[in-house]
Amino acid sequence: MAQGDDDLGNDWRDRLAAAGRAVAGLVPSVGAALGEILTAIIPGQRADRIAEYLRKLDGRVGQLEAAVQRDILNSPAKIDLIEQGGFQAARALTHERIDQIVEVVTAGITQDAADVVRTGRLLVLLGELDDDEVAVLNAYGQSYANFEADAWKDVNQPERVHTGSSQEDIDKSQLYEAGRSHLLRLGLLRKDFSGVRHGQLPEFDVFKGDFKHRVQISALGRLLLRHIGCPAPFDLRPQNQVQRTENSLK
Repeated sequence: MAQGDDDLGNDWRDRLAAAGRAVAGLVPSVGAALGEILTAIIPGQRADRIAEYLRKLDGRVGQLEAAVQRDILNSPAKIDLIEQGGFQAARALTHERIDQIVEVVTAGITQDAADVVRTGRLLVLLGELDDDEVAVLNAYGQSYANFEADAWKDVNQPERVHTGSSQEDIDKSQLYEAGRSHLLRLGLLRKDFSGVRHGQLPEFDVFKGDFKHRVQISALGRLLLRHIGCPAPFDLRPQNQVQRTENSLK
């Protein structure tokens, strides 16, 4: 169905009603509730986002086999995943974020029950990240194992802080590091101490209050990137080459 032919472009309450009907055709138990809740609490701009999510998800589901489509109706976990994707889409700030949500949800609804629940964890992780953190994570993924030297060109990195830095530069650095620390806490990035010789402790960085280390993307971070449609080039290599390279990085 072409955009504009599905009644999702009229008055926002009409759009939500149409969105509820559209998803109800796919998942009846979700569509009515989602449409009713959104009509009550989501303003017009966010209605556009949920309509875009439903339209894109409907296009992806329409490409699935009939048996897979029918299975969605009988899976509470898949219904919940679609619903959670809808609420995340309502908060999305960019079309790219909606595309990422659709990628995760589509991957989940094609899997068995246990894997659907586990894929839902990736959607939860994505929901905890802002767009800047996703961009930073993607840059780490694109540059992992020395791929894509220009992976950081679209990331607004602050100037390196030194003793003569202005307060503005210090503030920018602190906010950037807050995002990177968040990615570390979530396990999407990891500290790499591989440069330290066996039996020795890494050098302590007094300025940062931590042992010196490199930061790399983790296996979980790469998994999330694959599910949002931004796989690291490293993961696109033949599996035997990936294994050999990972062993050399340990």
